[in-house]
Amino acid sequence: MHDFNSWIKVDLAELLRAPFHNPSEVPNVTSFKIFLNRQVKENFPRMKTARALYRKHKEILDHESGEPMKIILWPATKEHKEIPIPQHFHEGYLDNMEILAYDYETATAAIKFKDREQFLRLISAKDLLRFRERDICTLSRHQIICKNDFMEADAKEVTGMVATIINGRVWMGSMGKFDLKLFEKPTD
Repeated sequence: MHDFNSWIKVDLAELLRAPFHNPSEVPNVTSFKIFLNRQVKENFPRMKTARALYRKHKEILDHESGEPMKIILWPATKEHKEIPIPQHFHEGYLDNMEILAYDYETATAAIKFKDREQFLRLISAKDLLRFRERDICTLSRHQIICKNDFMEADAKEVTGMVATIINGRVWMGSMGKFDLKLFEKPTD
């Protein structure tokens, strides 16, 4: 049960609605399903959950209610003190870049190259910090394509991050060997 402490209430309620399969009829699995069902109905009196954070997109309205769209943000867990930053890309990695698009099905920014069949997917706008100056300038010359109006604000986070990197001059390598220290979470 402690494995679910980092889950928010909405996710646990969704888990309850998922198909339940217990072909080997393990009693603990069935007991947990009954326990989770009771917790959801009673608003989790005996189960510690993470607190959900919400952000309203004022410019995006829910087409059914007309209210601003609410986005649920997951809080950081206390288990990890620092976020590993993947290796940076070499200078000129994006020289053959053809298109920058936002894939709403995977919620990633996808970069298509002229000479490769594979796409480079950026899970977060912060992944742009892995590029060097020349590649950030290449990205700044491309407009992001987004065919889903509801996801346009998320897509614009990518182009906004490019502008932030350029304005702050914080591309990979701009601070020498101390680049990674900038992104470490402070210890308590």
